[in-house]
Amino acid sequence: MPCQAAAVKSMFMKAKKIDNLILVDLACHGVVPSEYLKQHISSISKKYNKEVSNITFRNKNSSYYLSLYDDNLEKFYSKTPYQDDVYYRGFINNLILRENCYHCHYARNERISDITLGDVDGSKDLRISENDRTQVSVILENTQKGKNLINNLITDKKIVVFKQNNAIEAIKYNKALNSPTIKHKNRKLFEEEYVLTNNFKISATKALKDELIKYKILFLPRKILRLLPKSIKEKIKKFLN
Repeated sequence: MPCQAAAVKSMFMKAKKIDNLILVDLACHGVVPSEYLKQHISSISKKYNKEVSNITFRNKNSSYYLSLYDDNLEKFYSKTPYQDDVYYRGFINNLILRENCYHCHYARNERISDITLGDVDGSKDLRISENDRTQVSVILENTQKGKNLINNLITDKKIVVFKQNNAIEAIKYNKALNSPTIKHKNRKLFEEEYVLTNNFKISATKALKDELIKYKILFLPRKILRLLPKSIKEKIKKFLN
């Protein structure tokens, strides 16, 4: 994270060893206290009676899903941030971040590190092509040292660069490169409830009540469709097409 990179950079500068250091940071949305995630995983583990051996928020097979895996590395839980998973939804909707993330001094396009990695957001000009779903990242070269490293990686074919010189576009559409995350309207309610209960799920569910109700209403047609025979589903799909 850029705040952590700033701390490391400060240490190396004091030791006068900054020339041997290359810093890479992320375009950071914000960080959630680890206790919330521990409680959330524990709750799901008990519900499914499974021990969690691995957790991913993104991977090539399930994209933006919070996925939990058992001892056999079989996935038994997987939800997008726009479903009813209160942790992922709380993160995306800016409810459960650390307080200092809402006042971050490093959420700006002037970066503290040599290289910044981030998501490709917004403009189609930043994607490989309009129809290509290949997941790509933005790489910002913030210093000459960073630029030299990226050039070496390209020359050695360690990375593939699809488009160059789009830094202005990348910064424009990536919120984390412009300003700190804005608090959820029910942040105070979440904090007050957590102080009373020390229970993440209860607190987050109460604060996200409106979003969760909205999701259930929007998800209802899909739920009904799943209950229909395959032949009926095909007819509906054909009609819609």
